[in-house]
This record gives sequence, C-alpha cells and structure tokens, in this order.
Amino acid sequence: MSNVSKVVIEIETENAAFQDGNCGVEVRRILEKITNHIKNNDDDIETMWKTFTDINGNTCCVVTVK
Repeated sequence: MSNVSKVVIEIETENAAFQDGNCGVEVRRILEKITNHIKNNDDDIETMWKTFTDINGNTCCVVTVK
C-alpha cells in the first residue's frame, strides 16, 4: 500500500508559452510530460519532487508528492 496521500501539481501560466490561446495546449503538453515521468519512474513516486518546463524552456511546473 502506498504512503502517498497527496500529489500536488502547480503550473504557472504567466509565461509567454501560455499566451495567445495556447494555455490549454501547453498545460496538456506538460501533463503528458508528467504522465510519462510517472510511467518511467513509478517505483519512486512516493519521493517524487520534479520541475517541468514549458515549450520555451522556462520552469513553470512543480510536482510534489506528500
């Protein structure tokens, strides 16, 4: 049984990558990156703390597991 009680995904959408109607596309792209990371690293999900970048390379997302 997992000790994980909460997974927090915070995505800052003020960067240029999210502007001009691209917010949904960019959020989806980042969530897909998170999904792939979890699929490839599910053994350490309980200790996951990872940042993700937008299409322009700016850090805009933090995922923590508590």
